[in-house]
This record gives sequence, C-alpha cells and structure tokens, in this order.
Amino acid sequence: MPYFEVEFSGYLYSKWPLSKGIELADCCFTSGREDRQFTVHTEIDAQNEEQARKNGLESCFDAVHLLEFCIGESVYLDERQYRIRTKESEVTTGGKAFSINALLVKDSPLIEEQLKKVEMAQNTLKSEQDPERKKSLLRAIRWQALGRRETKSQVDRFIKFWIALEILVEGKGEKLVKKVTDKLLILYPSCRKEKIRYIVKRICGVRGAIVHSGVLKPQSVEEKLKQLEAILNDLLGQRLGLSFKAFAQQYLLQL
Repeated sequence: MPYFEVEFSGYLYSKWPLSKGIELADCCFTSGREDRQFTVHTEIDAQNEEQARKNGLESCFDAVHLLEFCIGESVYLDERQYRIRTKESEVTTGGKAFSINALLVKDSPLIEEQLKKVEMAQNTLKSEQDPERKKSLLRAIRWQALGRRETKSQVDRFIKFWIALEILVEGKGEKLVKKVTDKLLILYPSCRKEKIRYIVKRICGVRGAIVHSGVLKPQSVEEKLKQLEAILNDLLGQRLGLSFKAFAQQYLLQL
C-alpha cells in the first residue's frame, strides 16, 4: 500500500508566529506565504490518491480543531487548496482554487501562552499509549468544534456539544452524570458533590427533552447550553493537560 504526503492551506485570525513550526495530532503546521497563512502537512497510508486526500483532510481537520481549542481562536482551513504526492516523490498532484477570504484579523501574532498550550496538548497526545483513546479524544474535539461553529440553532449546538461530552467521558445517561460529576469535583473540590450533580442532571434533562421528546426549544436551553459548553471546555482542557481555566466556575458557584 503506497504512502502519501498530504498538504492543505489555511488561515489564522492572528498572524502566524514568525519562522515557527507546530507539531500537533500527527500533523505539522508551517507558515505560508502570507502573514496569516499556514500549511498543514500529514502523511497517510492509503490505497490511492483519493483515499489519501479524504483521510488526509480528516486528519488535518482534527489537528486544526485541536489547534483552535488550544489557542482560543478560529482557524480557517481551505480544503480546496491541497497537494498530494507519494512519499519521497517529486511529482505533486492535487487541485487548486483561488479565492478571497474576508477575515477579521489581529495585527499581533500568536503569543507564547497560546503556543505553550499547543505544546502541552501535543505532549498529552504523544504520551497516550492507547490508540483508541487517542482517536476518541480527537473525535470529542471534532464535535466540540462543530458545536462551536453552529450559530443558527441552539438545539443543534447543544446536541453537538453533548455528543462531544459523551465521547469524552465514555458514558451516557446516569453513567455520564456520575462521571462528569466526579471529574468536576476534582476540578472544583470546594463545591459540594450534590450541587454539581444537580446542574449536570438538569443539563442531561434538556438533552432528554430534545432527543426523546422531540422538543424544539426546551425550557432554559440557552442557560443550559452555556453551562454545557463551559463544562465541556473544562473537561477537554483537563484531558489535554492544559492549565485550568475554570470555565464552569461561574455556574457551579451559583448553586
């Protein structure tokens, strides 16, 4: 089976750090020709070029989603601009499309704190000995990113974040409530377990109203969506070994 090198182009809202390369989730990010442009490169074991493009795109998107979570900024990946070649070959194939993308940008590059988080996440992934747990973590990151991008429907955003949470803690229903409660108690030892469980249980109730009862706009969905996103971000950060930001603190302390 041939081995392919796959490469895509993308853009940051901030400037790419000068002469800085980033390794993350089996991909390598390097600066592009423009200030905010970057190239993400990976190597794929595939049967043919089309499969290499498809699998390479998925791998690159996983890395981009993880990069977004670490730096706390949106990243744009243009899947129409790519290059593919068999490993160690000088012959490159692939499609090209020229487009103009209007982005709200900052004049400053990524700061050291953001790059440090990327490094910490990469170290966590490299230290993960179980390939299935690593894939599961990247799937959770993917659904978190899909939820963050969902701006038209609060219900759809809620469900995508909930899927990410289920994948992350490997549980559903009461099992999920217990696992999330226990993990949050470690992060917030000053909070009472009963109080944490109460808020997680109510979030789970919104999920039930949507999935089992078909409610189009459950009561207090906006409030529970914010709580769910904060809890998910706390647990993802913990799983990736990032510094604790206490996203859910404002909600847990209200109880």
